[in-house]
Order: sequence, then C-alpha cells, then structure tokens
Amino acid sequence: MFKLFRRSKKSGADLEPHTRLSCVRRNHRLSVGRVKRGLVGITDIADNLIQLSQAIADVADTEREVISRVEDEVTGYSALMQEILSNTENSLALSQSAMSAAQHGAQAMESSTAAMRLIERAVQDAALATAMLRTKVKEIEHLLTVTRDHAKTTRMLSLNASIEAARYGEGHGFMAVAEGMRDLADRSVEAVGSIKDSTAGITAAILAAETALADILTKVDKGTQGTTLLSAVFGSVLASVEHANRASQAIQGAVADQTARLEEIVAANHALSRSFDKLSQIADVSSVYTEVAKSSLGGLSVIADDLACAAETFHAAESVPDSARRLIFNLPQEPDTFDPHLNSLYYGAQVLANVHLGLLGTDSRDRLVSGLASKWHYDTEQQEWHFFLRQGARFSHGREVTADDVKFSLERVTDPKLDPPRAHVLSSVEGYDSYVSGQAEDIRGIRVMAPHHVVIKMRTFSGDFLLNLAQHSCAIIAEEEARADRIVGCGPYSIANRNKDMCSLRAFDQYCMGEPFVKEIEIRYGSVALAERFRRRELDMVVYESVDLPKLLQSDDGVKVLTQSMLGLGFAGLRMTSDNPLVKQREARLALAMAVDKRRLVQELFASLAEEAHCPVPPVLLSDTRLKPILYDPARAKQVLAKLGLKQPHLKLLSRQDQAVPIFNRVEEFFAESLRQIGIEVEYVKVEHKVYLRPENLSRADAYVGRWVADSPSPEEMLTPLFDSSSGMNRVKYERASVDEMLARARRLLNPTQREELYRQVQRTVMEDMPLIPLYYLLAGAAYRENELSNVSISPMGLVRCGEIMFR
Repeated sequence: MFKLFRRSKKSGADLEPHTRLSCVRRNHRLSVGRVKRGLVGITDIADNLIQLSQAIADVADTEREVISRVEDEVTGYSALMQEILSNTENSLALSQSAMSAAQHGAQAMESSTAAMRLIERAVQDAALATAMLRTKVKEIEHLLTVTRDHAKTTRMLSLNASIEAARYGEGHGFMAVAEGMRDLADRSVEAVGSIKDSTAGITAAILAAETALADILTKVDKGTQGTTLLSAVFGSVLASVEHANRASQAIQGAVADQTARLEEIVAANHALSRSFDKLSQIADVSSVYTEVAKSSLGGLSVIADDLACAAETFHAAESVPDSARRLIFNLPQEPDTFDPHLNSLYYGAQVLANVHLGLLGTDSRDRLVSGLASKWHYDTEQQEWHFFLRQGARFSHGREVTADDVKFSLERVTDPKLDPPRAHVLSSVEGYDSYVSGQAEDIRGIRVMAPHHVVIKMRTFSGDFLLNLAQHSCAIIAEEEARADRIVGCGPYSIANRNKDMCSLRAFDQYCMGEPFVKEIEIRYGSVALAERFRRRELDMVVYESVDLPKLLQSDDGVKVLTQSMLGLGFAGLRMTSDNPLVKQREARLALAMAVDKRRLVQELFASLAEEAHCPVPPVLLSDTRLKPILYDPARAKQVLAKLGLKQPHLKLLSRQDQAVPIFNRVEEFFAESLRQIGIEVEYVKVEHKVYLRPENLSRADAYVGRWVADSPSPEEMLTPLFDSSSGMNRVKYERASVDEMLARARRLLNPTQREELYRQVQRTVMEDMPLIPLYYLLAGAAYRENELSNVSISPMGLVRCGEIMFR
C-alpha cells in the first residue's frame, strides 16, 4: 500500500527554510533542464521551418510556371473567344434576316388563309343558291305536270263535245269550238312536254353544278387546312428563329462578358505571378532568417549547457536535497478505466492526460505542441504525414520508444476487438475501414520506415487530425506491456499505486519533455467536505463542480479560485429505443424540453460554474443564428401532451443511488421535478454511480442524466461521439442516415467554412429530433493557496496539467 505523506500544519510562509529551499532548488534545476530541452525542440522546429520555407519557395516556382502556362492558354482562349464573338455576330445578323423573312411568310400565309376562307364561304353560298334553284325547278315541274293533266282533260272534253255535236247535229259552230279547244289542248301538252324536257336539262345542270361546288368546297377545305398548317409551321419557324435570335444575343453577351473576364484573368495572372515572385523571395528571406535563428539557438544551446553545468555544480555543493513534497488534490470520483485508449469520461482524462503522451501534445491552453515527435511534415503529393521520434524518448519502465510502438498503439485505438470509444479520430487514415471491419490485420496507411520514423498516409485530409493525435486517447504505450495487459506510457508521470479511494503518480525523471516539478502526486476520490479538508491542509488543491465550495472559501485569505469554460455539455438523454410514447414521439420529446427551466437550473445548482445550453455544441465552438432554441414553456408542454392523447404519462429516469458526485443527483432531481410540473409521473431506477452508464443499466430506463467533454476543441468532438450511429458514446441510440453522412462528409472537407456549415446542419437536424435535451455548458473550478503553488491552470477541456505546477 502506498504510504500517505504526513501533512504539515504550517502555512507555506511558515515552512522550514530547508523545505522551501529544496523546492526552489528542484524548480531551478528542472527549469534549466527544460530550457535546454526546449532549445533542442526549437532547433528541430527551426529545421522544419527551413524545410517548409524551401518547400514554399519550390511551390512558388512551380506555381509561377503553371501560371505562365495558364496565361498562355488563357490568351489563346481569349483569341478564340474573339473569333467566336465575330461568328456569333454574323449568326445573329443571319438569324435576324431569317426572322424577317419568316415574319413576311407568316403574314402572306395569313392573307392566303383569309382568302381561302372567303372562297369557301362564297362556294357555300353558291351551293345554297343552287339548292334553292333545284327546289324551284321541282316546283315548276310539279306545276307543268298539273297543267299537262288539265290539257289532257280539256282535250277529252273537247273530243266528247265534238262527238256529241255530230250526233245531235247541233251546228257547225259548236263543232269548230270543240276542235279549237282540242287543238289548244294538244299544243298545251306538247308545250308542257317541251318545258319539262327543258327543266329536266336544267335539273341535270343544277345537279352537275352542285357536284362541282361540293368538289370545290372539299378542295377549298383541304386548301384551308393546308394553309392553316403552313401558317402554324411558319409560326413555329418564327418562334424558333426568335428563340435562336435571343440565344444568339445571349451568346453574344456571354462571349463578350467572358472575353472581358479572360482579360481580367490575364491581368490577375500577371498579378499572381508577381505575388509568387514575392512569395518566393519571402521564403528565401525566411529561410535565411531561420538559419540565423538556428545558429543563434545553437549559441543559446551552448549557453544552456554551460548553465546546466553551473547549476549542477552549484546544487552539488549544496547539502539540501531535492524537495520530495507531494501535491495532493481531489477528483470527484474514481476513473472507470486507466486504459487511455478505452477511456471516454472526464474524470479518467484528468488522470490519464498527466500519465500519457502522443506523437504530439498540447499545452495548458490545449494548443498543439510537439510530443514524442520532434519533427513532422506533410507530403502533399503522397498525402502522407511523416513523424520523426525524439532520440532517447523512453517509456516510464525505461525502454526506448520506437516507431513500432506508434503503429501498435494507433492500431489499438481502432481495434474492433476492444471497441475503443474514439476510434473515429483515425477514420481519415488509409486502410481504417478494412481494419475496423476485420478484413485486414493492420492499418496499411500506418507504416514504420525506420526505428524513429513513422508515416501515416491519409485517405482524406482532416483538419483535426493532428489535434486528435495530441490527446491521451491516442497515447503511445509500450507494445509488450500492453500485450501482457499492463499499460505503460511515456508521459510526465506514471501510476505508482491505486485503489478505490485514491491513486498516486510518480514523476518520470526521464520524461522526454522534461521532468515535472512536483515529484509525487496523490489524487483522492470524493467531493465530501472539500472546504474543511482544504482548510485542514489535507488537500493542497481542490477540484470542484459545485457552487458551494467557492462560497465557503471566498473569505479565506490567500486562496485563489480558478474557473474555466469547458468544451462540455450536461444533458438529459432520451433513449430512442424506448417504447414509452414520451420518448418515442418527437412532439413529446420537444414537450419534455419545454418543461425544463435551464436558467433556474444554472442559477440554483451551478451559479457561476455553468451556462444554460440550447444546443449540443457550445457557441464558442460553433455559432448558429438560424438555430431556434426550445424555450421554457410548461403551459405549451402540457398542451402538446394533451393533444397527443397522453393520459397519466409516466417516465423511468435512471438515477444515481449514491452521492459520489452530488451535482449529478441534483440535476436528476431538478429534471424529475420539471417533468412532474407538467403532469408526468417520474419513477427512479437507482444504480451506483460507477456503473451508471453501463448499457444494461441504461436499457432499464427511458431517460438518464449525463455529460460529455470534448477531447479536442472541434465541433466534431461534440457531435460525432453523441450522435453518429456507429459511436459507442451514442448512448441515446440515435440513428439518422443523413446525420451519419454529413458527419462523414465533414471529416473529408478541407474548407473549414464548409465543414462548419455541415456541422450546423447536423446540429439543426439533431435539435429537430431532440434525442437529448441540452441543459448546461460546463465550467471547471479549482482552488489553491497562491503562496504555496504556482503555474496552476485549467485547460479549455477542463484538465489540470500537473507537470507545470510548482511548489513555491
């Protein structure tokens, strides 16, 4: 068992002189060592800058040649455009002539069609008159028939009269009259016959005229149809010609505009060529300056060596040993795992970030710095990152770090057998998909070129790739130890001992970035009575999440209280696989969000240690003015539930039965009370805090209260883990193909503006579905005595970098 250090009751000012002197001695010695190592690192960076300057100059020369060729091509193209413009003008003139001819033809066809219509009407009138004439002839024939019948009757009467006159001898005169009447009757019959013959001829002529008129009418109709069709054709031709005319005018305008733009491009190419000339000159000058800086650094390195020798001589002459004072602070709970590749929680990160190191590292502000790799560069032709390891960099058990360890560690980050939570950070590496799907035994894009040289070939360029390599989740660990289920890192500290109540860290004196100032650290788990323990000097520093502690310490003299906005989100997760209609229906989920007064939650539970959240990504990472927040509106929430017909709604909330981290219990109760206010009965499903997020426990409830802290300052680190359907951190079991596709596309984009816009679209889609309710953005806090500690800081990811802390 690790033996606890007995704390002195004295203040920092009252510590024995030799204790304070030993702290100063150690700080001085290690600071000199760090200056020396820093100068070596800066020299490596200077080499990188020289290479980069030369690469910039080479690219500038290449681009200048390309621009020259482009200028020649553009000039030729401009001449071609001028010729096209001339041809287009000729074509436009011909098109206008064709349009004029087509207009005249269309007008002539309209006149012809009108004449044919007039002929048609005249023929129709003539046919009508002929029909009337035929009718009159028939009437005449009828009258002639009647007249002939009368004449025959008269003849018979005259014949009878003659016979009677002869029989009775009535006289010669009456006989003569009878003869005259018969003769008249005979002539009438003959005349009627002649007239009838004439009318028959007339009727035949009329019939022939009607046939001819009908034939004329048919032909006129066909002619009219033909002229109508021809008129339509002329109309189509005219429309086509007009369209061609407009197109020619548009082409003429476009060609003229393009010609003008080509001239602008030629001018811009001239300017760009001059700019590349200047860039090449600047790169040359930069290279010279860097060479001078490198030479100066060489001189400083000699001075640092002399200073180190002098310091060693000075300290050797002193009888005071290095300070062995231990730094003791708290952590609200024990980490779930001490494996950096499997950790996904904030408390684990607080420990592991001080134990492990990746190819690159981050400073106290989470900015990228060198790590195991002292040099690195990107080959744009091959799309490969080249990393060169520091000579002599070692693991905490003494063995030198090699490129084989790098390949092993990065493949372990994505090993499908382990199901690491942050495997996606290497998804842009060539061969990633084949490896995680089990189709390949290694990631072919990660190649060992030499013992201290490793190459990572990218499938797609990722702007966050280097920053991800700098996180503890991509830590480099000793291969042989990991295969024996032991984790050995190469960071500033190693884990000396751990149990359920605490863990102790020991400074790694061969740490490649310089031995830490504090030799030993003890991290005690729990959040109970922190102020009292701090005052009793059981703790040198307090890490807190509750508003209570700064209030309790605000009157204590010499106490420094730090707060830092974190890239973290507190939320209420809604299990999308639940059958509960409160969770299953989107409108009901929105109603749950309306029920929570986030402003009151922050004020009452966190005060200055949190900010109310309305979306998953903190605005400091991703602003979005188009995103409509779900505002507190319990009355409307009740109306929505009533409209959905949810009578006596009931929800199971996963709850922590212990007080390991009290703030979680308070948030759970606040959320439950908010739901009760809109008529929802809340049933607690109680489990221990340390097993709260296990899948088998989450599946027992409809909702849970959780939080997420990003591992790097990127919107992807807030969106991909929580909402990508393939992420192990997607505990709400949210699935939407469009979100997965947008996240994958964002990782492939080089343009940061386009990438951010995709992240905004993802966030809007997620907030429309509401698989979780954003409650608050996290702030981290720490308190310590200014006269005892210095260099204490909290990074934007809420981490305390212990390697920088010094005892005064």
